[in-house]
Amino acid sequence: MNARTLRQTIEHRNERPPHTKRVITTQSDTPAPAVTAWTDSNRPAASDRALEDCRAVMDPLESKWKRGFAVVGAALTFATTSTAAQAAVKLHDGQSGFKVRPATVLVSGDGTAWLGGKASGDNGDYGRIRWRTFRSSGALGDGRIFITECDPDCAGGRRWSTKAVIRAQRVRHGRFTRLSARYRHGGRTVTKRWRLQVNSPTYAYWFALRS
Repeated sequence: MNARTLRQTIEHRNERPPHTKRVITTQSDTPAPAVTAWTDSNRPAASDRALEDCRAVMDPLESKWKRGFAVVGAALTFATTSTAAQAAVKLHDGQSGFKVRPATVLVSGDGTAWLGGKASGDNGDYGRIRWRTFRSSGALGDGRIFITECDPDCAGGRRWSTKAVIRAQRVRHGRFTRLSARYRHGGRTVTKRWRLQVNSPTYAYWFALRS
């Protein structure tokens, strides 16, 4: 390389721009955009229209929801009242007082007629009535009727029992006032009926009606 070529090379290097250092700007160096709060004076008209459209849709739905809740509440109240009313219906057992689904019912003042279930009737064991339904519209049960015939007298009379269908009806003040038992005896169907007789708040019994 001669002197002339060397001089041109040096001049060319001197003409190159100096190295530029890159500066990386972080997010903290950039100013945050200003946030403008909406007020009644500067709210865009489009937002008001959107709000009105939303209210037009939601108000009818809110009314339907309120009516639906009212109907459901009324139904629950009715169901609770009906359940409580049916649970309060009672039948006098002819001995100790009014009960729900009594096991036995004494239907004679002298102890010669009982309604019960599957049992022998010895030593006061009359079993239990199997109630199918027990509500204010009526009670229906399966059981037996136990009869002691007072011939020649009640102490020495013949005692017998047979299957019976037991019904209770006509509710007054939460109490059944009519009772019946239908059974087969002597080759024929017999229906015995009784009416509740209340003499005082603590004393009541079943009065036999004519068949």
